[in-house]
Amino acid sequence: MDRPQLYGWAFSNYVRAVRILLLEKKVDYHFETVTFQDLTVDDFTRLHPFRRVPVLVHDRKIIYESQAILHYIDESFDGSSFQPKTPLDRARMHQWMSVTVSYIQPIAIGQIFVQRVYIPENGGQTDEGTIKRAVIAIASHLDVVETALTQAYLVGDSITLADIFMAPVLLSMKLAPEGEQLINSRPHLKTWLDRLAKRPSFVETTVPVPKFGLELVA
Repeated sequence: MDRPQLYGWAFSNYVRAVRILLLEKKVDYHFETVTFQDLTVDDFTRLHPFRRVPVLVHDRKIIYESQAILHYIDESFDGSSFQPKTPLDRARMHQWMSVTVSYIQPIAIGQIFVQRVYIPENGGQTDEGTIKRAVIAIASHLDVVETALTQAYLVGDSITLADIFMAPVLLSMKLAPEGEQLINSRPHLKTWLDRLAKRPSFVETTVPVPKFGLELVA
């Protein structure tokens, strides 16, 4: 097999999830940093027709979209499986990954992280109204996660792709004071996130807040 090549930027939560899984599976891979300018070049569409990251190239095959990449890696390389054994538990894993994309990420990153962390770090001013509404909106979503985490992980007692996929999003949200309070006020959620954050794969993929400029969120 050829050495996998991963395209993306390191702070992307979905790129980070892929990197975490590659490290957990002990896969030797090459990381190719992509800039926003790269996405505008027509040639990039050969990798991703919608000009997004991450993209994985392996054995001259191109796989895009983070969930597809995670499943491909888990099933294509040696090492422990990060998918549950039973159909019901696999369905629950997919359920949590869908929850991350549909309900958690748009508020945790698109509103709380962007407004409180990214915009000030890039010289802009936070929209306090957006923050206030976002904290209210995401609270009930996090309550659902809190209820599920009376067990060690989202799907039982073993880490799965669902944990690897959701945790980077919440760790980024936690960089905002409001995000930290939302996490810390839910003890099961805090314990789960702290446990994952200490794993070597999470530590190795932690990077500073990027300074891509305000045009990214204009």
